[in-house]
Amino acid sequence: MNEELLQIEGVSRTYRNLGGMFSGGRYSVPAVNDVSLRVAPGEVVGLVGESGSGKSTLARMVVGLERPDSGQVLLDGIDVGRCRGGVQLRQLRSTVQMVFQNPYSALNPLQRIDQAIIEPLTNFQTVSKVDRNKMAAEALHDVGLPERLLHAYPHQLSGGERQRVCIARALSVKPKLLVCDEAVSALDKTVQVQVLDLLRELQQRHGLAILFISHDLAAVNLICDRLAVMCEGQIVERGECSQLLAEASHSYTQKLLQANRYLEGAA
Repeated sequence: MNEELLQIEGVSRTYRNLGGMFSGGRYSVPAVNDVSLRVAPGEVVGLVGESGSGKSTLARMVVGLERPDSGQVLLDGIDVGRCRGGVQLRQLRSTVQMVFQNPYSALNPLQRIDQAIIEPLTNFQTVSKVDRNKMAAEALHDVGLPERLLHAYPHQLSGGERQRVCIARALSVKPKLLVCDEAVSALDKTVQVQVLDLLRELQQRHGLAILFISHDLAAVNLICDRLAVMCEGQIVERGECSQLLAEASHSYTQKLLQANRYLEGAA
């Protein structure tokens, strides 16, 4: 059994346009270039960088929404890039789940909260209807929301409550890895801290590994054990989170720290 739950080895991904009448000719955009990263069971690893640095592309390859052009993503023994469907896909979706940036767009506005939480249980696990309903109530309780919200709709909840529902839905299948892609950036500052505290509590309670993707170094510092800094598709610096933020050596990391300090001062 490997010590690492997630192993990303030399992964690259380039977006290509083959040209057309209105496309302006052929072009290619390298999004991720030869990236390697590992996450151990129960570990919280942060991935930071500005917009366009390749963070979200890497996240999508980890959960199987995109495939690498080269390299390999191994998750608990599953080669994610070769996972095509059937039993392998069900196993993958039960191993890793993703929490997206905007909780409102991540939820179907016509779907009740209980239906949203039950959906992955229906799709990826063999669970009876009675057990699904019970597990939905337990998942909601796990993120600190009252059971009465099971029959509410997304528009009836606050932004923080909606994101807690998204977390509950992701955790309903009891994954080993949670990928959070800018999961608190759309929330107010006070709500951000509450959700970060919740994620850390859930991580400790369930032994959950988290890949936490953000541009906010203050948020990363609150939750992460290790940190990797991504710039133009490559990881330029990595290390223990608190130490790296205190003693950043790469010029790009130093610029990120300066920008965050400036924004904190302006606020």
